[in-house]
Amino acid sequence: MQTNIERILDEALHQKLQEGIAQGLEKGIEKGIEKGIAIGKEAVVKKLLLKGMDIPFIADATDLTEEDIERIKQELPKQ
Repeated sequence: MQTNIERILDEALHQKLQEGIAQGLEKGIEKGIEKGIAIGKEAVVKKLLLKGMDIPFIADATDLTEEDIERIKQELPKQ
């Protein structure tokens, strides 16, 4: 049989555990959204590069650095 203190501690622990799980899920979702946006931007950069757009224009349009775009350009198959 649990004492009142043990019951209160168990309830508090359970509540904090649930809060921690909720916070973890929220952060995981945020990171997933950020990663999805990054993948989408990379796909757009590749398409623009393949269409012959210049790097400064792409950097301005995507808010990526020219260095990031150069890195993505190196990943494209050589034509």
